[in-house]
Amino acid sequence: MHIIFLAFNMTVVRFLRFNEEDEGNNAIRKAVVLCTSEKTLPVSVAVLNQLGGLLGASIGFAVLPCVFSHIIQTIIDSALVSYWNRKVYKMA
Repeated sequence: MHIIFLAFNMTVVRFLRFNEEDEGNNAIRKAVVLCTSEKTLPVSVAVLNQLGGLLGASIGFAVLPCVFSHIIQTIIDSALVSYWNRKVYKMA
């Protein structure tokens, strides 16, 4: 799902013309793509909190997969930033 969000947000950012050659716009584009793609942990914990009455004491175990998926998203985003940085430094 995170990769779908990344692809969608990259497309929207290009449509909004954040992809100009100016380095400031390039940094803004990258920040917008990453920040808008990674929202699952706060949303999932909020949903689980609302289901607290149904889940009871097992809500702590229900949060674990949410935290794990958030860590995976952070790793994906780190790899993406590393790729972007290598691409920029090769051009410079």
